[in-house]
Amino acid sequence: ARAQLDETLLGELVEPDDERRAVELLCDVLMRQGDDAALEVALGRLAQLRDEAGRARALAAQGASRARLGRLGDALESYRAALAVPPADDDVQARVGLGEAAFALKRWDEARAALEPLYTRGVAPRIERALRLGEIAERQGRADEAVPFYEAALQEGAHAADAVRAYNALAGIFRARGDD
Repeated sequence: ARAQLDETLLGELVEPDDERRAVELLCDVLMRQGDDAALEVALGRLAQLRDEAGRARALAAQGASRARLGRLGDALESYRAALAVPPADDDVQARVGLGEAAFALKRWDEARAALEPLYTRGVAPRIERALRLGEIAERQGRADEAVPFYEAALQEGAHAADAVRAYNALAGIFRARGDD
């Protein structure tokens, strides 16, 4: 199926109106095959063919593909482009991707700017978002700002590994401050 779609698109055998659907099908095949390198290219093409809302989703998916390939700088570029497409009301995938890629690249301000609006809006998973924002605040040297995030994660019902993360972080902060 992939070979036929590739050949059809490369040979320009489809009508312009059908090209978008053919590229969507190709993306689906590539995603199922786990071919992130080819998927990245196909998603870039899809972003050119879709309306604005579809373009934003294609760019966010391209960012995820680039992140899986370890190309975090390129992933940031795709996520930023997705967020720049109006309207930005369906921005969760792009914001989460941007926040996590920025976190991995130690770009704390950008990570926080991407994730904090999702936390404020109550977008799930709220516990994970609170923990990540606490970690970002700590890495920015703002331990006092991290405390409410860790406490919120516990109040939201963090359990198992998430609760351990929150309690350990709080203990480290309180110990550093000299609190009992």
